[in-house]
Amino acid sequence: MLHYTCDACGVRLDEQRYVVKVEVAPAIDPEIISEADLDADHLEQIAEILAAGDDIATEEDRQGFRYDLCPKCRDKYCRDPLGKNSWRQLKFSEN
Repeated sequence: MLHYTCDACGVRLDEQRYVVKVEVAPAIDPEIISEADLDADHLEQIAEILAAGDDIATEEDRQGFRYDLCPKCRDKYCRDPLGKNSWRQLKFSEN
């Protein structure tokens, strides 16, 4: 039998758990279209892109993460997924 623990707080998870999947991949912006591009026949290029599917970026460029969360940590994550507010909560002394 598998046992899960929350990856954020470490509490043992019962039947209610949430899975967070994050994928980091390079952004691919469209190129500027010129008149020559509009006149050219791109069927072969389109076929190559379709054959490649979603694997346009290399595997070295992609990274994925998977986390199991309890309901409380899931709510915290959904409110602040990048953790921006956690830095604001730190209090430094005025030395």
